[in-house]
Parts: sequence; structure tokens; C-alpha cells
Amino acid sequence: MRADNPSPLTLDGTNTYIAQGWVVDPGPDDPEHLAAVAAAAGGADAIEGIVLTHGHGDHADGAEPLARMAGDVVVHRPRDGERVGPFTAMATPGHSPDHVCLLLDRICFTGDTVLGEGSVFISPGEGSLGAYLDSLRRLRGLDLEALCPGHGPFVHDPAAKLDEYIEHRLDRERRL
Repeated sequence: MRADNPSPLTLDGTNTYIAQGWVVDPGPDDPEHLAAVAAAAGGADAIEGIVLTHGHGDHADGAEPLARMAGDVVVHRPRDGERVGPFTAMATPGHSPDHVCLLLDRICFTGDTVLGEGSVFISPGEGSLGAYLDSLRRLRGLDLEALCPGHGPFVHDPAAKLDEYIEHRLDRERRL
């Protein structure tokens, strides 16, 4: 589902996913969006837990309100290697220091590590280009079937998209 919060940084909005009763990145604190997420999950009482890729507001501000709607389920901010519900977290710092991707078999929920289109913003201070490139390379080493980004459409050729992202960043670095 997509939250209606379009901007230059969120593209056409923030994607929220529901997988096996778990909500990934519930998005902003928008009551209409959160009600739609609960309905898509089969009702608020069908939500088993909430997991975040990182703490930016466009991904995380709706987590606590949705958790209350769902009977005070736990909001998880997993660390590298941690299993949360059906997911395994993989640390992918760069866009933000607390960023993780969530792996469900060969599907990767990328938050803001990889977008469906365009490139990721790495802010001075909070972001790290070196860590970001390392994160992209770690993802590239996996045999992934699809990427589910925090913004933009699904990516059905993960290897090609990750190669494109790595080359894009290296090209920008060469230009500097």
C-alpha cells in the first residue's frame, strides 16, 4: 500500500507492506492510511507485529498509532541478523545509520536503501557514502528474486538494479 505523502524524497508516497500478518514500515502518522493498512491486514486484530527499516518519519511515524490500533503489538527495530516474525534483518547503513533491509526468503524489503526509481538521498552528517556502497555490495551478493522498496515500484531484476546503483555512486565519486 502507498501512503499519500508524495514529495521529492518520497516519490509518489511511502510504501507499506503486509507480509504474513506483519506490517513493514507503516508510513506517516496518517489516520486514513493506517486504517487502510489495518483493513488490508484483515483487521487491526490480525496484525501480529510491526517492523521498521529505519526511523525516518515517512516510514516510522505511524508505527505507534498502528500498534495501539492493533492491540498494542510490538514495534520492532531489528539489528543485523535478528529474526523478527518472518523476516531476517540485514544491516544496510548509509542512507541512515540505523537502516536495515528485511529478508523474507528471496524477497528483500529495502526501505530507503534501494528505491523503485531514481537514486537514494544520502544526507551529510547522518548518511555515509562508504557505508552505503558496502550495503549495496552486501545486497548484491545475495540471490534475490525481488526488491520491495520504500518508495516507487517493485524491482523484479535486483541484480541489475543493484549494479546500476553501485555504478551510479562510483561514477558520481569519480566526477568529484
